[in-house]
This record gives sequence, C-alpha cells and structure tokens, in this order.
Amino acid sequence: MNWFENLFGFKEATHCVTRSRFFERRLHDGAVLLESKANGREFHVGRFTTPTLESLRGEYAARVQANKKNSELLRSGGFSLTNVVADVRDLHRDPANRGGVFQVASQFNCLEMPDMNLTPEDGITNYIADPTQGPACAMECAPGTLYRNYFVDVNADGTLKEGGGDDSFELGQRADRQLDCLAYVGKALHNDKENYWHLKNGYVLPSEPTSLSRLSQRLQSLSEESIDDLRGQLAVGVQWDTEVSSVDSGEQRVCQVYCAAVPVAYAPGTTTDQWEPFARLVLRGCYESTLLVAALKAIERGTREKVYLTLVGGGVFGNDEQWIVDAIRESITSLGSKFDRHFPVDIIILIVMLSTNCVTDGLAITIFFHRWKDLRFSVSILGLLGRVSSPYMVAPRLPAMLFASSAFCSDDRVDGRHLGAGSKWFEDTFGFSERAGGSNMHATVHRNVKLHKRSDGVLELRSKPLRKRYEVGSFTTPSLAELRSAVSQNRAPETPGVRPYKQITIQNIVADVRELHRDPANDGAVFQVASQFNCLEMPGMNTTPEEGITNYNHDHTQGPACALECAPGTLFRNYFVKVMNNGTAGEIDVSDVDKSAAGLGQYDKKQLDGLQGLGEALDNRRNRYWTMKNGYATPSQRGSLADLKKRLEGLSKSTIDELTTKITVGVQKDTQVSSVSDRVQKVTQVYCSALPVGYFPNTSPADWEPFARMVLNSLYESTLLVAEREAQRTGRTKVFLTHVGGGVFGNDQRWIVDAIEKAVFSASLWGSWTAKLDVYIVNYKSVPRIYEQLVERLIPSLEGRFR
Repeated sequence: MNWFENLFGFKEATHCVTRSRFFERRLHDGAVLLESKANGREFHVGRFTTPTLESLRGEYAARVQANKKNSELLRSGGFSLTNVVADVRDLHRDPANRGGVFQVASQFNCLEMPDMNLTPEDGITNYIADPTQGPACAMECAPGTLYRNYFVDVNADGTLKEGGGDDSFELGQRADRQLDCLAYVGKALHNDKENYWHLKNGYVLPSEPTSLSRLSQRLQSLSEESIDDLRGQLAVGVQWDTEVSSVDSGEQRVCQVYCAAVPVAYAPGTTTDQWEPFARLVLRGCYESTLLVAALKAIERGTREKVYLTLVGGGVFGNDEQWIVDAIRESITSLGSKFDRHFPVDIIILIVMLSTNCVTDGLAITIFFHRWKDLRFSVSILGLLGRVSSPYMVAPRLPAMLFASSAFCSDDRVDGRHLGAGSKWFEDTFGFSERAGGSNMHATVHRNVKLHKRSDGVLELRSKPLRKRYEVGSFTTPSLAELRSAVSQNRAPETPGVRPYKQITIQNIVADVRELHRDPANDGAVFQVASQFNCLEMPGMNTTPEEGITNYNHDHTQGPACALECAPGTLFRNYFVKVMNNGTAGEIDVSDVDKSAAGLGQYDKKQLDGLQGLGEALDNRRNRYWTMKNGYATPSQRGSLADLKKRLEGLSKSTIDELTTKITVGVQKDTQVSSVSDRVQKVTQVYCSALPVGYFPNTSPADWEPFARMVLNSLYESTLLVAEREAQRTGRTKVFLTHVGGGVFGNDQRWIVDAIEKAVFSASLWGSWTAKLDVYIVNYKSVPRIYEQLVERLIPSLEGRFR
C-alpha cells in the first residue's frame, strides 16, 4: 500500500476518477474540507489563494495602520533572524510550530513536478521519490497538495478563480490549463507579444534563443521604481491553515507559501548573466511575499509569527547563491524600513542538510550568512538530540518519509523502504566524511583511501580510518568494436550438422534493483546501469565530479541506486580512474599511486567521454554537433541536431554500424556489493548513457532520433556482449537490463525497445554457441505493454533460431 492509498483509502487514479472520490465542502471563512469517500476521513485543506506581492503589501499596510495605536504586538519590536539546519518534515510535525509559516520551493503552478515533462495528470503519488524540500513539504500537507492538483479552478490566463468553480469537470490543473504565478508579470511586460518566455508544467523557459537577452536588456533599462512595480505583480500560492496529514491527530495546521524560481540550469545555451535580472526580480518577490504572509498571520493571531524560509532556486535550479542571499537581505531590510519596525515576525532560514558532515557544513553556513554585515545570526541544528548550538552540532534526522513499508517490487519508488544509504552512508562505508577537508574532496579521499593492486590483478581500495578493504575489480571503457572482437575470438566453433542449443532466454521482471544486487543467486551477474557518458551519476549537467558522490543517495532512480550498491567502484570512478586524452580509462601504475594520486580521478575539465570516439569519426570538434557537459551530450548550437540528423540519414547502414562501434561503455568487472556485509558479493556493472532528449524542450525528438537510436543500439549490444564474455568463461550468465534513456531523459520507448531487440539478435550472432545468457528486463511498478510485446516477439524468434 503506497502513501496515497494509506492516507486517502484508494490508489491514485485518473484525474476525473481521483477527484470524484472526494466530497468538497467550504466553511464560512472560505476554508475547504475534503472527505474521502473511500475511508471516510475528513481533511482540513484550508483556503488557497494566489496573492500578488502588491496586494500583500497593500493589505499589510492597511492592517498596520488600523492596529498601530492599539496593538501591543506591533510595538513588541521588529523581526528576529536565525538560521537552522533541520529536517523540514520534523518541523512541520513539531507542535511548537502549529500555525507557523513555511516557504515551499515549487514550480510556478504551485505543484512539485520532478521534471518539466510531467503534467498534473501524472498525479502526486510519486512526489515521494523526490527527497528535496518542496515535495517534502507538499507531502507533509498532502490534502492541500491534492487540492491544488485536482480541485483548484484555473482561469484561461493561468490566474486563480477564487471561491470554487461551478463545473466540476473543469476543476483542477491539467496539461493545458495550469496556474501561472507569472501571469500578471507577463501581462505587464506584454509577454504574449514579446515572446520572452513560456511555461512548461510550471517551469519558465526561454521561448527562443534571443528571449533572455531581450528580456535582460528590457529589465536593465527600467528604473528601480518600475522594477519594483513589476515585482509587485508576482504571485505566490498560499495554503492558509492547512492540515499536516503526517500527524495523526489532524490538529496540526500550518501555512505554506509556494514559491518558484527560474530554472537557470534547465536551459542549456543560456548564461547566468542573461538570467540574472529576471531571476533576481522573481527571488525578491518570493521572499518579500512570504514575509508579508507571516506578518499578516501575526496580526490575525495576535502573536509573533515564525516563518521558515528556504533557499528557493538553489541546488539543481542553478540560481546563484548571491542572488538568493541578496533577495532575503533586501526583502528584510525593505520591509523593516517600510513598516518602521512594526514587523512582529521571527525569521528562520532553514537549511535542509542531509550531508555527512554537519559540523563543517554548519560552519560554512555561518560564514555564508555573515555576508550580511548589518545583521546578527545564530546557527543551530535540530536533530535527534534536540537543539544544539554551534559549534557543537549533531546530524539531523533522516527524512521519515523515506522509510515507508517494505516492498520487493517496483513500488519501492513509491512506497518501499529506503533500501539505499542514509545521509551518513559515505562515512559509515569508508570511515570518514567526503567533505572533511572542505571543498577539495579529491585530496580528502586520496588522503584516506589507498589504491592497491593484488597479485591476481584485482584492484582494491583500502580505507585507512576503518582498515577495511573493498574489491573494486577492474574498470575499463571498451568500445562496441572491441567487445565484438573479444567475444568473437573466444567463440567456440560450430559442429557441422549439429544445430546449436538455445543460447538466450529473455523475460520481464518487476523488481528493486538494489535487492537484485544483494541476492546471493545473482553473485557474478551483470547489471546494466543508467549513468552519464562519464560513467558517473550527475543529478544535473552543472554538477561536477568535484562535488563528490555523497549526495547520490538523494536520487532514487536506477543509476544512483546501482552506483551506491557498489560504492567502492563508484568511489574509484570518481577519484581514482585514470582519464586518457581520448576520453577512455587508462591503466594505473599503482606502485607509486601516492605520488601520482593528484593526477587520478575525474574533474570538471578532465572526464571520461563515451562519445569521444564517435565525435572524432564525425569530426565533431569542427562540425559542433554536440558538446559534452559533465557527462551530458548537449546540442552545441541551434540547428546542430538537424544537421547531424541530415548527415546520419545520408549514410549507409554499414557506415552507421561502423560509427556505432566507436561508442564506449564503462565496465566495472567483479566489483564488490558494499551493501552486503555478511559475505563478499561481486557483480559486473556496465555503465551506459543515453542522450538527454527531455532536457531540451525546444528541440524536436525527430531531430534527436537517428543519434539517439545509434547510442541506444550501441549500449544495449555492449551490455549483452559484456555478459556474453562472462558466459563464455562460466557457461551461463544472468544480465539485468534497464530502461536506459527513459523517464526524464525523454528517449522514446520505441527506440529503447528496438535497441534491445536488435541487441539480442546481435549478441546471438557474435556470441558463442555453447554459452547461455539469461536476460532480464527490470521494470519498475509494472511492465509496460510495449515491453511485454517485445518479449512475446523475441521468445518464438529465439526458439526458432536455437534448439
């Protein structure tokens, strides 16, 4: 049973069906109550509004004027300021925060889309898979989130029709009708004519290549007064007095303010300088609006109000830290000045900290916030031992929602227990914090881990603090051509007149890949792992190897999960691999590794590149078809994909096949599964990357297709040939395939299925007649029909080929 079913009594279904399973009632004050028809539970949603900054300023000014003479509250002094490291879920549940205000990082539709290709019709159940601040807050107050997805009444221009709608069939957000907190800003800037930006499922994106430059010039030409007027048109989503559904009593209620920032890092081809004026305008509006909501609540309740701010726009969204700091500082000082210290709000800047070294990070935060020389701060961490002041800090609690009921199936992504590592997994595994030495994590790791080569050629990593050894195995980056050659050389000759026995079996399974790694029956198996072209698991294209691997545990997708199961191998690929000039992994001289360690590992400017061989064959340096950015292959310029498509479509099949063989994969052979502690379990992992089609909404999938299919064909065949080599050695090998390029990467399912089908037949052609290969396609939650059809086609075809 997933969290949605546990709370509301049924599994989330289609938009209309889900909405039909609730009764909606409104109280005299406009608050909404939702009652589930499935289990009879009633939930207090509260009011939902989308006020502009201008309206909040006006309302608070009027309240202050009306209460200034008679209110001791307004004479109690201005704001106070603290920054805290804590788990936002614990804060929502704390009785001391009843009635408090929480700023929530969201999209401009006041929802929590994990990527821009998901729509409101995809529901809210999968919010649990995203451990970041926004989804965590949204799930703490799940009835309010349900309401914003299924019950809000949205005008055609993206504004909110308050008071509820009359036509129940039109309620809720949909792919073609969503809230737009930039609607009034867009009207003021005539965005419908100027075409500066468009919204895609709550993400604001440039409409054309010149959009941001033109918008930046426009904003920079305005006076500060005009900018402030424009800022006043920004709206935020306010869920007033909404129930914290993770608390059983139903009496815990808070106010949530849903704020969005511009996705700087989600728009390749743009620069931070181009985004800066627009980004700063939005950030300042978000923070000032949130503070005003808290101030209004203070007057309403007659007591000082707590407001928890978050770092909106940070992390993967790529807004510069200085922009965020400036927005908070300017909002506080502006409101303090404007209302003559009549601002009874206790401001708490919340740092959602899940790292392994809270002392180091906490002190860094102290320095970070001391940029504000005119303000005083205290730093504390809320954790299992309560509030502890700096510098003696303890780690915050692990997010409670990551530890739901156990399930050995795909539903682990929705409601399974957190099988991966906790926030201190790196320290628990290797005996030290990756961040112990500050920003130079490579030096820290090289100081604490020794690379050793045994007499049998196996590489080991030895943790000095724990005096523990881990078998890394070997790591190579073979091309498809090299794998074909190796497999064919070891192929047993056919016996004339004797038909070979069945070589390949294939089936779909629904399973948790982490459990598969740990299963003793899979010792020696081959696992395909979805990664980037540098054989790492970068959560975004702006993340570099210097940022380490500790935070891989925040990403619950297949690739990071596999990487953490074999953490020593992952540590090796980040910090100890020898990167050659051609983008492949070279042989390491471990006899003198202490002296040469500084040259090992991947860095911002020195990374593995699975497409470098293909790029050389296509003269990519001159033609500029694509650029590699931290393992992501991105279009170099407008029209480059169309140019590449035209070129590839003009080539013969044999030439395309020759190009396909230039692509490399990462093979971590016989690497230790570090999550297994009672024995040495070893597997082989094949690190494969697809093209990030879904990251570039302004490009056509049709332009990507020839290139994407070439990459997929290569990586699936390479994986099966790696498994074939093992089968030639052992007689029979299991190989677990995944949907590389699916999900947020946006590769069409048909491309993936075709690549698997082609790879299976190719492996049967190149492989040995005496080696058996058991192929498992690992699916999550359920088996898509297209994969069922694939297996239905392959089984009789394989049986016809083999006896």
